[in-house]
Amino acid sequence: MPSKAGSPQTLTETVAAAKPAIADALPAAEENTRPPLKLATSRLMELLDTVGVQLSPDTAACNMGGGTRGPRFALLLPSDLSFDALAQAAAARSRVAALVRLSPQGNSPRLYDTGPFSLDELERASESPRPLQALAAGRLNGEDLVYGQIARRYGLPFVALDARHELARAYPLVPRSLAALRFARFRRRGSERTVFAPSFEQVSGLLKDLIASDSGQDLSLTTPRRLRRRLEASIATDTERSTTGHLAAIAPLMSAYRAPSPLQRVLVAAACAGVLPCLLFQHWTGAALLFLASVVTFVGLGFLRWQAFVDFRLRQPALPDLPDSELPSYSVMVALYREANMIGQLVAALAALDYPQDRLEIRILVEADDEATRLAAETAIQGRPHMQVSIVPDGLPRTKPRALAYGLAFCRGDIVTVFDAEDRPARDQLRLAAAALIQGPDHLACVQARLDIDHAHSFLQRQFLIEYASLFHGILPWLADHRMPMPLGGTSNHFKRHALDVSGGWDPYNVTEDADLGARLARFGYSVGVVESRTLENAPDRIGVWMRQRRRWIKGWLITWMVHMRDPVALIREMGLLNAVTFQFHMAATVVAPLAHLCWLGLIAGYASGYIDAPDDIDFTDTLLISGAAVGLSSGYVGSMLLAWHALRAVERTDLRRDILKMPLYWLLVSFAAWHALLDLMIRPHHWHKTPHDTITGTKDGNQHSHPD
Repeated sequence: MPSKAGSPQTLTETVAAAKPAIADALPAAEENTRPPLKLATSRLMELLDTVGVQLSPDTAACNMGGGTRGPRFALLLPSDLSFDALAQAAAARSRVAALVRLSPQGNSPRLYDTGPFSLDELERASESPRPLQALAAGRLNGEDLVYGQIARRYGLPFVALDARHELARAYPLVPRSLAALRFARFRRRGSERTVFAPSFEQVSGLLKDLIASDSGQDLSLTTPRRLRRRLEASIATDTERSTTGHLAAIAPLMSAYRAPSPLQRVLVAAACAGVLPCLLFQHWTGAALLFLASVVTFVGLGFLRWQAFVDFRLRQPALPDLPDSELPSYSVMVALYREANMIGQLVAALAALDYPQDRLEIRILVEADDEATRLAAETAIQGRPHMQVSIVPDGLPRTKPRALAYGLAFCRGDIVTVFDAEDRPARDQLRLAAAALIQGPDHLACVQARLDIDHAHSFLQRQFLIEYASLFHGILPWLADHRMPMPLGGTSNHFKRHALDVSGGWDPYNVTEDADLGARLARFGYSVGVVESRTLENAPDRIGVWMRQRRRWIKGWLITWMVHMRDPVALIREMGLLNAVTFQFHMAATVVAPLAHLCWLGLIAGYASGYIDAPDDIDFTDTLLISGAAVGLSSGYVGSMLLAWHALRAVERTDLRRDILKMPLYWLLVSFAAWHALLDLMIRPHHWHKTPHDTITGTKDGNQHSHPD
């Protein structure tokens, strides 16, 4: 190939022409910089040998003649030439001066076509312990670019598998084993090819062996992520259908598929319809019976809080760490919907988890119609092969547990955990949870990490923080110590995989899936513990967002209670009498107490204002109503406030202790949410009220503030 006028004909002439220009430019400090330069370029050479297409000197020199178009070339020259001076001298002769670097070994110049990557990118990637992953992480569609360049390096076609490619054979695919598959045969436009998708660590060695053995015929290269996505898509619909109906099929009495039942709807409607006439028309006997039932549940819940206060401990005992060789495989799931703004913060938090990547998979679950979140997630996880995006097919009900049930089918880990979009778990949380589950008793199926609220500024956020501190630092540790049914948090709960399989996993039809799963594990003989680790979360600061979330929680708790009370005898037999009673106080009182709270306040206000005046001949009923309201309110307030006093010390927020006195106002809001939830239960029991999440960003004053999506 002829060269352009004024251009050297060979690489040797290029070097010879550069030597006079650099002879006087070698600085005395060159000797001090040469060793680290040699070390860096040695790693760079290894990377170039994987992704660089090596060219002959003569061909490359001709292409270096000057034009701005055409392929890029990395020019690697003998190490006895000055780095800076050679770049300056070459600038007048070549448009690729920025790609000039030194080679630490050998005397023969080596030329590479680096494709879409500049040599600066390659140098930065070569410093990483995982250079190919680092190279992919720096670009949009970086994995495609890396595998495409490697395909060129070995003379193979690269295939960007997408929806246009169909499986050529009806493989008997099992969701959990898809990630281990490396080959599959695909068809497009009538032609078939075998597609190969080795991992980053294996791609170079396997391709060398295939080429050397002439086994590369009819072979195309693609990324493992693209292969998994196409294989998963081929069975997505069947998998979604089977997982959504799984619990209802194997244990129909434990599924919320038909909850509430027609009879339960009638009973709830009758109870609600009876409260208003009792108050307005002063039907004291009916009111006394209703309030007596609510007082019993509320006092029982207050007693549990008092016990948690008495037995309060600031810290749980620590367990010895497990060495890396004994750590089990781990699956992390995050279900997202319209959370594109949270992806950057989420992926950064998940990437910071301290756990061996060869035993960790992180699966981000995105609904099929949420294109923005999918694109943001797929861009953010480039170069992180242990992270992947799973598309949850369209279906009903549109709930978080439906997505988790679908994702669980593909998870390979011995331990499975769930995080939310705004979560920032402690770096060592997976290690601590794994140690607790492995070193704990066989019946320990799950450990719950603490959820701590960060950046509580408004009234709602401060009350939310107090509520979470009481629950995760007081109530749940006490329940765990006594092996009682535990209402799990919706995030940062770590499960043994086999326990999820035995108990049926998440119920897609229950909008408070965490509380339901905690009760179901107890019915199957499992226990739940706590782990001394925390996850930071954001609290809603807008009343509308808070109200939708609380309505969903209360509706789900009521559904959970209805589901497990379908057969009270079986519940007592499977849980034991004490645990069944504890379950009643937790689930029923959590719903009944806020419903009754508003009625009690109305009753007291009515008497104080003179609107309600009981007849003189029913003094006993009058006394019973007032006494019941007083006992119920006082037991709830005192137990909760004492527990909150201790819990704020545990989260190092004693500055909020004055806000404890404002808890009655917060409970009033909870009461309004409870009555809305009751109406929602009758109209749309499986509807999921979406809670938008906020990102946390730093400001110039050093504080951090939330930004709504």
